[in-house]
Amino acid sequence: MQRIQTYRVLIVVCITSISACNQVDVPTVTDYLHDLDAARNVLKISQTNPAKHQNDPATMNASAAMAKAMAPDMLVCWPIKPASTSTTDHGCLESKGFKR
Repeated sequence: MQRIQTYRVLIVVCITSISACNQVDVPTVTDYLHDLDAARNVLKISQTNPAKHQNDPATMNASAAMAKAMAPDMLVCWPIKPASTSTTDHGCLESKGFKR
């Protein structure tokens, strides 16, 4: 009886520790809008193996950020072309509701 309870406790501890380790902080669309170079890098990596990255939250957020960045009303936030992290007008993004 005592052995079974210890075994159950060990299983619960292992499952909770594994699930805690698997939680990764995924950058949001807003984070990628403020850092377009990182979004481009994620998309470049995802192109090497599209099947592996098609359901990856970071890839989906990076793709959504690049799509939003190229929308005509958002292009004013990158006054100098080409659009990159260094040419981002962060004040413009924040005024459009994309606060970090």
